[in-house]
Amino acid sequence: MILDALISTNAEEFQLVDIKITAEANETTVIIGPNGSGKTTALRTIAGLTKLSAGRISIDSKDVEDPERGVWVAPENRPIAMVMQEPNLFPHLSARANVAFGLEAQGVPRRDAQVRANEILSLLEMEHVAKLRPRQLSGGEGQMVALARALIIEPRVLLLDEPFSSLDATSRSDMGQKFRSVLADYSGARVLVTHDPVEASSLGDHFVVIEDGRVVQSGSANELRNNPKTRYVADLLS
Repeated sequence: MILDALISTNAEEFQLVDIKITAEANETTVIIGPNGSGKTTALRTIAGLTKLSAGRISIDSKDVEDPERGVWVAPENRPIAMVMQEPNLFPHLSARANVAFGLEAQGVPRRDAQVRANEILSLLEMEHVAKLRPRQLSGGEGQMVALARALIIEPRVLLLDEPFSSLDATSRSDMGQKFRSVLADYSGARVLVTHDPVEASSLGDHFVVIEDGRVVQSGSANELRNNPKTRYVADLLS
């Protein structure tokens, strides 16, 4: 198991109580629930952007946060990358430079980082946008560049916070297909936050359903479908 987290937090944005999230290599764990249920707060806590009030987060059996024992690893030192609802690209840099930025921040020489960025963009079939600035990219192109920027540092855990939410229906479908293809070759663990049951079903291997800051059910799609614990779960995969 790559990711093993038990999350409780009194964050201003949302209180979470005993949220258990695990993720295996080459699998996608989906955190799903109604708007305002605490999904994004859970993801931000794994990333280290919101601190635990209780619980523990470990990656590859190494604790990165445990408030009871005083363990705290800063976000930039966790083997994690995150793709958010908006690409959040540096507006003054080209797509290629945005992708290369993470490697350069780790001390990789610029020329080597740019070569690797070209390789990642080519893998994602996005080499045609390499020289463009973020304002010249479509919403879908921006999200693919953000994904490339996340993957280039080879994180052990990839966090995806509703990465298609700002796209129209056609673009969402296209991006979903591209993400599935790319993630099939990614060996780490993936955690996807969404409120879209179609998106969850197409990308997820394991599901954690959150309502009002608590886990109400977890398991495979079949387990949730065959034995729903709440009305929301029953409607989710019907």
